[in-house]
Amino acid sequence: MNLNLKSQNSLSTENSEKWETNPNLISWKLGFPIKNFGFTLIELLIVIAILGGLATILLMRFPASQRRARDARKRSDIKQYQVAMETYAARNRGNFFVALGNLATPANCGTTLLNLTTCPDDSRGNPFNYQIRSDLTQYVLWGTLEQGNDAGATLFFVVCSDGRTADSLVNGGPVCPL
Repeated sequence: MNLNLKSQNSLSTENSEKWETNPNLISWKLGFPIKNFGFTLIELLIVIAILGGLATILLMRFPASQRRARDARKRSDIKQYQVAMETYAARNRGNFFVALGNLATPANCGTTLLNLTTCPDDSRGNPFNYQIRSDLTQYVLWGTLEQGNDAGATLFFVVCSDGRTADSLVNGGPVCPL
């Protein structure tokens, strides 16, 4: 039995001597081995700086993509009004209804006029507008877009009764500006 204990002691002595000869692998502290592998402070700071730079780039791109998404929804909503108005005109001998200003009011888009179950509206509070010619045969719909043009001017998405649609610097009126 003593022989076994002696051999175990000699093994632990050999192991401790082996580890002490290579201080980079393991050092003896508080009676147990501690590995000295890890990252230096400089390496950690470089990684944090790179991640911070990537996060900044992503955060700068995020609001622009949100604006584009809201503009796409505005275009879709205005097209929905166009379809509803064409349906109204088909039921009323080709005449469009008389309403000026904001289309997204319950009186304009409810079941009595445009037969829309909900009134699509701009989430930013800019109304979708509508103007009609005095003979009730042509109309112009438009809404303000969040993405301006290259010069920073305000753009409007315009839909005319003849089917033309485009982004325009002119916001509408009784005659199609396109």
